[in-house]
This record gives sequence, C-alpha cells and structure tokens, in this order.
Amino acid sequence: VDARDAAGGPLDLCLVSNVLVYCSDEPSAAVLAALLESGVKAILLNERGGEQKMVGMVERHGVVVAKLLDQDSAAGRDDRQLVFAPAGTSLPSPSGALAHVFPNVPYEESKQR
Repeated sequence: VDARDAAGGPLDLCLVSNVLVYCSDEPSAAVLAALLESGVKAILLNERGGEQKMVGMVERHGVVVAKLLDQDSAAGRDDRQLVFAPAGTSLPSPSGALAHVFPNVPYEESKQR
C-alpha cells in the first residue's frame, strides 16, 4: 500500500511532524523522494531539531528543499520548518519573496542574555 492508496485518491501535500528523529537514513530519504516522484506536490515538515541531516540526503535524490525559517536571524542553521518539493520545482525564497508571519525565535540556549 502506498500513500496514495492510503489516502483514497490523489495526494497533493504530505505533512510530517516530528518524525525525522526516527527516520534519518537513506531508505527514508528514498521514500520521501519517491512520494514526490509519484505526484505529491510538496511535503511540509515541522521538526524539533535545528539541524536535519535528511536535508542533504533528499537533496542527493534531486529533491528541492526550502527552509521556511529565516536563516539569518537564527543562531546558525535552522531546519525546524521545511518544504520538500519535486526536482525542478521553483520555490520562492522565504527571505526575499515571502514575508515571515512569525519571526524566527532562537532556542532558549541561543537567546542573548
């Protein structure tokens, strides 16, 4: 059974929340890439960790990755909110084309005192 069968029809968007900590290997990257190759238009990810090694893994599969949090205001890299899209997709840059609804709030240990 694939995701489209489980959904009962076409699947445009997948939402993944706080599971990459459990799925952080090449087979998992291949599953995410295969979803995008099967017609899914985007995967929206919300994660707890600031650095997701899955980013590099899916990029090696040709997946386009957009980081939704402003990387300039973060205390370094911040992969907590991501969009994965099929190869060749043109996504707007959050820092230029899209206004941020909520500012990036750094982790407690990274806040200036």
